[in-house]
Amino acid sequence: MNKEAAIEFVTKAIRSEGADAFDILASSARSLSVELYKSKLKNLETSVEKGIGLRVFRSGAPGYAYTEKFSEESLKKMIRDAMEHAELSDPVQIVLPRPVTLPDIDLKQYDARAETIDADYLKRLSLEMESHALGYGDIVVNIPHLGAGLALSSSLLASSTGSWYSVQHSSLSAGIGVLLELGDSRKMGYFGDSHPSPENVSAEYIAERAFQKGNKLLGAFPVASGEYPFILSKEVAPSVISFFRSIFYAENVQKKMSRLSGKIGESIAASNFSLHDIAHHPEMSASRLVDGEGVPTADLEVIQNGILKTYLYTLESAGRTGERPTGHGFRSYSGKVSTGFHNMVVPRGEQTLSDLLKSMHRGILVEKLEGASGVSPVSGDISIGIQGHFVENGEISHPIDRMTMNINFFDLLMRIQALSDQYEPGRRSVFVPDMLVSSAAFAG
Repeated sequence: MNKEAAIEFVTKAIRSEGADAFDILASSARSLSVELYKSKLKNLETSVEKGIGLRVFRSGAPGYAYTEKFSEESLKKMIRDAMEHAELSDPVQIVLPRPVTLPDIDLKQYDARAETIDADYLKRLSLEMESHALGYGDIVVNIPHLGAGLALSSSLLASSTGSWYSVQHSSLSAGIGVLLELGDSRKMGYFGDSHPSPENVSAEYIAERAFQKGNKLLGAFPVASGEYPFILSKEVAPSVISFFRSIFYAENVQKKMSRLSGKIGESIAASNFSLHDIAHHPEMSASRLVDGEGVPTADLEVIQNGILKTYLYTLESAGRTGERPTGHGFRSYSGKVSTGFHNMVVPRGEQTLSDLLKSMHRGILVEKLEGASGVSPVSGDISIGIQGHFVENGEISHPIDRMTMNINFFDLLMRIQALSDQYEPGRRSVFVPDMLVSSAAFAG
C-alpha cells in the first residue's frame, strides 16, 4: 500500500490499542548520484526507500517504532512495538498540536522537472563542469572530485488531533574539486551547488567558483604566530556559526550541554550581532511551513543586538519547562524527534569587505577552514587550521596557509566589530556576512 493508505490503516488500527494520542510520519525518497574521473564514470549509486514511523502516548509516556514494510502485518507489529516501548518510557509533558491552516506560500522546495533527471543527465552535467575547469589551462593538474546527484522525497505527517500535512522536496546537486599547481605550490579548490530546479544549477559557474577558490591561495606561506585581528569571510563564517548551532537547543541547555543555560536576556555577543531563524523564505533551502511534529513554523529572533532572546524548543523540551514550542522539531520516520534550525541568518551590516579590510593594520582574512575536529560546541573552544590572506595596511598582501586559529566561540561573539553588507551567493540554509573580529591567536 502507499503512504496515504498506510497512515489510514494505522490510524484506524491504533485506536483499539489504548493509546492516548499518536502521530505518524510516512516518507519515501529516491536518490541517484554519479562520480566521474578523467571523463569516465567511476561510480553510480541509486537508492529508493520508504518507511513509516509511529509515536504513541500512553499515560503520558511516549513509545516509538517504525517499519519499512507497508503490509498490514508489519504495520500491526509496529503498533504493538510502539505500545510496548511506551510502557518502558517515562512520562513527558507533550500535547500534540491541533491542525491549523498554513500560510499560502510557495517555498520553492520542489520542482517537478527534477523527476525527469536520470544518470545520463547527471553525467552530462559533470562532463560539462570538467570541460569548463580544464579550460583554465595547464594550471589545472587534476580533477579528483567530480560528480552530481539527485534527491527526491515526499512525506506525510498525521496525528490523532486531525493534523495532515504533506511536503515534497527535490534537489539537484553538483560539485567539482580542482587541483591547481603553480611552481612548487599546489592548492585544491572545491565548490558545490544545489537547487530544487535543474535550470538553476550551472556547470560553468560551479567550475569557475572551484577554480577561483584554489587559484587565490596559490603561493601561500605562513606568517609569524601571534594575536591578530581577523575577518571570517562570508564563505567560512557560515560554517563557524553552524558549528555551534546546538548550543541554542533547549534540550541541550536542559542537559547542561550548553554554556547558554540561564543566559536568556543577557548579553552574549557584540551589540551589532543578531541571529535569526527564518522559516518561510523561498530562496532559503530549509524553509518549512510546519515542523516534524506538526507545529507551525515562524521566524524567530534567537539573538537580537547581542542579547539572547530564546532557545529552540520541541514539544518535549518545551513541556519540561512550560514554554511554548517554537516549531523546531525534526524527525525522520526511523528516529526520535530532535531539535534543529531552519535557516540561520545573521543580518548584514553596512560596510563592504573592502571597508573591513581597511580597518586592519596587520591582520588575517580567513577564507578556508581545514576540517572541524578542533571545535567543541560544549566548551566553545576552536582550534582549527585555516587558509586565507595576510592583510597589511588595509590591503591584501599575500595568501597564507599552515596556520591554526585558536579562540573560544563565546569570546569570538563578544569581539565582533563589524559585519559586511554581502552574503555568499547561492541557495542554502545558513547566511552570514563577512565578520570582522578584534583578535584571536594564530599559530604558524
